[in-house]
Amino acid sequence: MIGNPARDAAGETVVTQEPGVIPLKDGRLMMWARTKSGSQYCGHSSDGGETWGPFGPSDLVGPCSPASIVRLSSGELLAVWNDQREHPELREGEVSRRSPLSIALSRDEGRTWAPSVTLEENLSR
Repeated sequence: MIGNPARDAAGETVVTQEPGVIPLKDGRLMMWARTKSGSQYCGHSSDGGETWGPFGPSDLVGPCSPASIVRLSSGELLAVWNDQREHPELREGEVSRRSPLSIALSRDEGRTWAPSVTLEENLSR
């Protein structure tokens, strides 16, 4: 991948892991990846993945765990991830918990996400 490394608000390099890619309606690709920075990081490519623009934090707040994004037949994007927006205490310490399991829709190609719906809320995992 050719592009700039992901950086946090302080300008420090952010390690990205387990990326996923989805084509957008305008022909670009969107890539997301898990990080230890409190959210999935996202970036875009306009040339089929040859090069990528900057990666930065998304609205998909959560621990360093993978996310999945698919396109529904309605055209909306559906994300599945561990939304910890309401549970920041779960990200404290060395090992963050991978809960709750949540879903959310994006009607604007991943720029923003509707409030999530919790599928599983066992906060001890």
